[in-house]
Amino acid sequence: MTISATTVSTRTTTNGSSHTFNFAYPFGDPDDLVVYLVNNTTFAATLQVRDTNYTVSDLGTEEESGGTITFIDGLGASTAPAS
Repeated sequence: MTISATTVSTRTTTNGSSHTFNFAYPFGDPDDLVVYLVNNTTFAATLQVRDTNYTVSDLGTEEESGGTITFIDGLGASTAPAS
């Protein structure tokens, strides 16, 4: 039996005041999301921790896609969330 997996990557740039980001792809569990914060100057990526650095809401089902990632501590203008 073969089990397939799909990796989807999204990169969003913030203006320094936005901290909520929508995504439109299906997932089975919030733990399936991997979220990094990337500094656009140094390109350093920092892994974010759910419920410590961000929350996930507006969850769909595996058939319905989408959700919202909200960063708990605002973001600087030189960072870009990538999931």
